[in-house]
Amino acid sequence: MAQSSRRCYCSVPFCSNNKQKFLYLSFHDFPVDGETRACWVRAIRRDEGPRFRILRGSTFVCSQHFPPGDIYTLASGRIHIKHGSVPSRFHWNDWGGSSQARQSVYQRARKCLGVGALDDSDHKMPDSKESALPAVANNHDYACHPSPGKLDSATQRIRELELQVLSLEIEIRHLTVKKQHPVLFKFCVTDEDYRYYTRFAQRRSSLCFGSLSGLQEKTLSTIFEVSLSTVSRIILTWTSYLYQVLGSLPVWMSREQVQATMPDKFKLYCPQPGDEVMADKGFLIKRMLSEVGATLIIPPLKKSPQLSKEDTLKTQAIARLRILVERAIRRVKEYHIRDGLVPLSTVGFVNQLWAICCLLSNYQGPLDIGGDKPV
Repeated sequence: MAQSSRRCYCSVPFCSNNKQKFLYLSFHDFPVDGETRACWVRAIRRDEGPRFRILRGSTFVCSQHFPPGDIYTLASGRIHIKHGSVPSRFHWNDWGGSSQARQSVYQRARKCLGVGALDDSDHKMPDSKESALPAVANNHDYACHPSPGKLDSATQRIRELELQVLSLEIEIRHLTVKKQHPVLFKFCVTDEDYRYYTRFAQRRSSLCFGSLSGLQEKTLSTIFEVSLSTVSRIILTWTSYLYQVLGSLPVWMSREQVQATMPDKFKLYCPQPGDEVMADKGFLIKRMLSEVGATLIIPPLKKSPQLSKEDTLKTQAIARLRILVERAIRRVKEYHIRDGLVPLSTVGFVNQLWAICCLLSNYQGPLDIGGDKPV
């Protein structure tokens, strides 16, 4: 059979030779003779089917799989193989160097599993003159005691494995505790710590209270070990819920409730009847308040280098009351929601967050340190 001069590829398993890459090789069609053709198919270990079809002019075997004696060259330079030649040099027989027959499936399985091939003696029945006990004793000597050195090394290895198992159990226990408790519990020990981060003096906290304390979403994501999208979703949910719940409560108390819960300093320094509104200098709302029967209380304006006695006493009285107002403002500022840039995910409900901060500040105890009445 002559060689093909077209683009050819060898169809033998584990062979990637082709005409473009190996110009010195020749590629030959399968023989037309049915018997020789079947010998070729058996030799290359491939069966015709849906994945392998032998077609004239497209299925070849390269000259590397034929012995040199089966290949000859004509005067024209074309390479032929002898009639009746069968490929015999393959990857699985060491390219023709091994003349042994193919091992059985049982032998190949034992070789893959690391078990030596069975000898012929394994399949033979023991001779009548030979005893089977010595053969078993040679392979499995259960009565032999190991040397002292092997026992010591085995004992040391067992101890090392026990220590390794113990360290792994401790690591698993730590990982379990870490998974059950957020990172926040590691540095929040006292009630003051929980109050700083959650604005509530208790261990149970939520992401919403963490956001009210000014923590960034990335920080909350790390502390509570959740994703940024989860943080944004929880903040939005709790903000809407608290705004609806706290907003439905009555904000303005009746006059009787105001009189009953008024700090002692207000009663001492503001005995005037009616409502009073305290403001800083520059608020021109006196006429507006007079129309509704309210009185404006502002520090007196300095008209001379030194205040009069009456203005000084009035300024001191307003300052004593003003400190309570500053405390109320400080409580709202302690939520730190305006300390930095507002995240883009909270722009849509930042006004609700501010209203919640103002409403929650009413539940933090009395403003007057010396008093016992909450405002």
